[in-house]
Amino acid sequence: FGEGDQWVDHQSFSLRMSTRFRARVAGVHEFEFRGAGRVRASIDGAGILDAWEGIPEDGRRHSIELAAGDEADIVVEYASIPGVFWRWLAIGCIEPGPEVSVDAAVRLAKEADVAIVVAGLTPDWESEGFDRPSMRLPGNQDELVTAVAAAQPNTVVVVTAGSAVEMPWADDVGAVLQAWYGGQEVGHAVADVVSGRSDPGGRLPVAYPVDAVRHPGLDGYPGGSGRLEYRDGIHVGYRGFDRVEYDPRFEFGHGLSFADFELGSVTATAGPTGISLRVELSNVGDRAGIDVIGVYAHDIGGVGRRLVGFEKVRLAAGDSSAATIEIGVDRLRWWDAEHSRWSDPPPSVRLSVCSNGGTWTGSIDLV
Repeated sequence: FGEGDQWVDHQSFSLRMSTRFRARVAGVHEFEFRGAGRVRASIDGAGILDAWEGIPEDGRRHSIELAAGDEADIVVEYASIPGVFWRWLAIGCIEPGPEVSVDAAVRLAKEADVAIVVAGLTPDWESEGFDRPSMRLPGNQDELVTAVAAAQPNTVVVVTAGSAVEMPWADDVGAVLQAWYGGQEVGHAVADVVSGRSDPGGRLPVAYPVDAVRHPGLDGYPGGSGRLEYRDGIHVGYRGFDRVEYDPRFEFGHGLSFADFELGSVTATAGPTGISLRVELSNVGDRAGIDVIGVYAHDIGGVGRRLVGFEKVRLAAGDSSAATIEIGVDRLRWWDAEHSRWSDPPPSVRLSVCSNGGTWTGSIDLV
């Protein structure tokens, strides 16, 4: 899409590509063809793909056994489909590689003081424009983590993924560090947290389900006849878990610290612009740490709870501090679809304050 060669009609064109592939290692080579358009492909003259009516988004794969140095002639024909916005073609090959040896990992884990298993996803499994086939970690990663945890109680699992994954082994490992996709500095960041040099100050922006079956966002998925209904409505994310009363594996906002915290007194004051909260927090641990105070309003706009404010607090060992969290009156309104306008805030609001140091609940009348 967009600008290109003036001699090519982007709406209607075709191409034919040929190449000779030379295997660098022996074993099963898995070729994959993806695209938006009409595609035909052959290897050594044998047709392996005929998707002239349009290749599926999940692509097509074909495996062949090759010895090191063997060559294979690959021919791919492509034609755009007039009127279709996307026009693209991707060809790839997964070369044979060493399998992750669970037995070898177990032997190393038994000899070590701590085992660190890095698991997760890659752009082949998680990216824009397509759905993941499941919420499980691909390959034998779950088997690897389970076996290492059984051999070494002090097992840390570092998960590199952009969204929630199932963790059937979560209760069997010493710690789980969600590293997301941290870019070129992710190695240093993970090392700082795992070694204890830095406190993990992040909190989950989504709830992690126990498994895909118990996820409210999958209501209606995958749909049918080319139609998928998003039935979440206003119950998106953690609100959906509250509505269906699923207990997630990890709550929205979950995250631990190396320090121990204790929630003190909470004072709420209402004014014409909203509510001001003064929250006292103490670090009762023996090292510095980070805690995040979250404030929820309950039973507003048809949802059980709504995040209306939060504050990250850094405290040295033994220190205490008072955080002030302002909740503007607009955060206590909701869209009234029946009358096509923003609602007035309720006369009284029930709030809860949550942190690793404890929970406070109370109600306050608005001015």
